[in-house]
Amino acid sequence: VDIGGSSTEIIRGEGTIPSQLESIQLGCVTATCGYFPDGKISVKAFRKAELAAISEVQSIRYAYKKANWNAVIGAAGTIKAADSAIRELGLSKKGITPIALDALIEMILEVEHIDKLKLPSVGSNRLSVFAGGIAILSAIFKTFKIENMQVAEGGLREGVLFDLLGRIRN
Repeated sequence: VDIGGSSTEIIRGEGTIPSQLESIQLGCVTATCGYFPDGKISVKAFRKAELAAISEVQSIRYAYKKANWNAVIGAAGTIKAADSAIRELGLSKKGITPIALDALIEMILEVEHIDKLKLPSVGSNRLSVFAGGIAILSAIFKTFKIENMQVAEGGLREGVLFDLLGRIRN
């Protein structure tokens, strides 16, 4: 899973071989602009953002759920930031869990404005779109009933470069 600025990529595969690739048209920037204008955070706005993401993910849920998968891996900005925040707060030492994610969401909802959210492990650029990204991440956890998400060091860009190098060098 890679939550980007305007889309979210969900890929299933084994090793370096993808078997399912989907892109939903909702990312951390679009979700933040649509549901948290001016940085204001409320329970109602968060639930609307989460429901919008669930609605997008529902269309691919069945195809992914019927396939067996052993691990869930998240990559790049939003997911790395969530993992850093969860570790910083001492909520989980082994990836992102539903309990840790719910506790992070509660903390976000308590501040009522993104400027009041104090997470030194999350950069200011990422923090400005954090609520939207976390709403999408929560929707993915709920839709797929994820128990644990490990966090990759690389991101989607690295995977594309790896693929291109493989094509060039056969």
